[in-house]
Amino acid sequence: MTAKADFKGVSLSIPQWMIKFKDLKGVIDIDDEKITAAALTGKFFGDPVKLSAKPDSKRKRTELHLVGNMHSRNLLTLTPDYLQQPVSGISSWDLSVSLAHRPSAQVALLEISANSNLMGTELDFPRPARLSKAQQKSLTFNALFFQQGDFTFDISLAGDLKVAGDMKLAEGVSDNLQWLNISLGRDNTISNSRKGVTVGGKTDHINLNDWFDYQKLYFPDGGQVSLPFLKKVNSLDLDIDRLFIGNQQALNSKVKILNDGKLLQGSIESKLVKGNFKIPYRMAVVKPFMADLEYIKLKKPESTEKTKIDINDMPNLFIKSKSVSFEAMNFTDFVLSSRSETNKFFVEQLDFSSDDVKLKSSGYWQFEPKSKEHVSVFNIDIKGSDFGKTVNNLGLGESIQGSSVDFNGQIGWGGELYSINWPTLIGEVDLQLEDGYLRNVDPGAGRFVGLLSFNALPKRLFLDFGDVVREGMQFNEIKGKFSIHGEIMETDNASMDSVSAKVKVKGETNLRQQTYDQTMTIIPKIGDTLPLLGAIAAGSTVGWGLLLIQKLFNKPIEKSVEIEYKVTGSWQKPEVNLVEKSGS
Repeated sequence: MTAKADFKGVSLSIPQWMIKFKDLKGVIDIDDEKITAAALTGKFFGDPVKLSAKPDSKRKRTELHLVGNMHSRNLLTLTPDYLQQPVSGISSWDLSVSLAHRPSAQVALLEISANSNLMGTELDFPRPARLSKAQQKSLTFNALFFQQGDFTFDISLAGDLKVAGDMKLAEGVSDNLQWLNISLGRDNTISNSRKGVTVGGKTDHINLNDWFDYQKLYFPDGGQVSLPFLKKVNSLDLDIDRLFIGNQQALNSKVKILNDGKLLQGSIESKLVKGNFKIPYRMAVVKPFMADLEYIKLKKPESTEKTKIDINDMPNLFIKSKSVSFEAMNFTDFVLSSRSETNKFFVEQLDFSSDDVKLKSSGYWQFEPKSKEHVSVFNIDIKGSDFGKTVNNLGLGESIQGSSVDFNGQIGWGGELYSINWPTLIGEVDLQLEDGYLRNVDPGAGRFVGLLSFNALPKRLFLDFGDVVREGMQFNEIKGKFSIHGEIMETDNASMDSVSAKVKVKGETNLRQQTYDQTMTIIPKIGDTLPLLGAIAAGSTVGWGLLLIQKLFNKPIEKSVEIEYKVTGSWQKPEVNLVEKSGS
């Protein structure tokens, strides 16, 4: 049978075969199963195209060839939404579709091949598959579609990314991914594995934050990776020049993951972190993400932009690391245990050590949807010996040496856990230091003791105490209770006790501005230092007179020689002024 048809405005639609033509115009020749069309025009999913058709008698197929500027997303109609939706824009495409005359289980119903430079198309996938409309990248796509719903495909994006896979597109099949192989880098070949998801290769840049955003936007269930998908992960073996995690960058990372049938076992080695980890198929309180690490080396982020994290995205974690560092600060025995509930996140344990000082803490972050208010609370306990060494090694100053420490407190604020809201900050702190030295150094070198202004004591006063040694002024005890309201920390009972004198501090310090507004009272313990202290208080004649009175009457007169100073200014350059008493 032979026939000739002159198409004028004909429509042909088989969406499940990726065929949707309108306004077809041109001449078609039919000879039995052979269809030939040298030059048709029409619209493919609404986009103007040129179409030709010719028979392939040997293969018993009809070859369709389309060229034109087309919406790139329309070429993905056989793929899941999370692959279609990130694609937008129009590019020039060269598309070939081969239809079988008699398809079978072994003969593909459709053979599809397409290529484009993607100019005008935006790919909103994470790198290396991200592309703006102004960029060009060569893409080739080949696929086979069988009658029973099997859809096999391979994709190459400028040589940087190669993907091959098999999906089941039959009606009613929700878990449609059969296997998927991904290769990153120009010099890597695609894996031949036909089991689950396999990822390998080398790349210069992967940003996990982008992947989390991609999940939220394009995956169902709020971006949660499904249990079936994680079970399908077979292996991952990647070399990554720059791996971004949160606001940190891991250089020269080697990441490996294997599926043992119960969970995902992994390892990572980079300049940022090294160790092993476990990813459960479905994270929960009893099955958290677990990591046993050699080290974590954090750096100050280059960007000042704050990371925004939804409370319901906070993970269940149990992480241990032998060492953790942040810039010049070094810690050991790091433990983090967290638990997530709806609108609540609990830090059940956050512990680490520095030298002989141990910090233990816990807290929570809670969100109230009705009022849209956040509340964060933390309990902190610090104990140990040689507190001065710890303060010095952490870069917090050199004004204290030796000393044991016993610190406990609670702070809270109306805001997210990762962002202190200063106006709402409240807290109570109890501090006790014993058997140490206040070193005779510049105030600016004592950022920790700067909280109490003891390091603002005039240098001349240091020289007047009989318990001054080469290391500094020895103290028996420094203690006090402090309350925090916003930026201001207040005390009315902070004190320092030494062999020669007792120093009391009342007033406030601005934690954010690092300024003082305090009164310091020095009460000497009468002894060999009295003449000098008296000289400071009221002139040398009075000082010697006080000593003579004590010797004659054998009566302590410490209170009569209280010396009061007003401390203002910054922690770096405090202003210490003697308070003149009336009648002196």
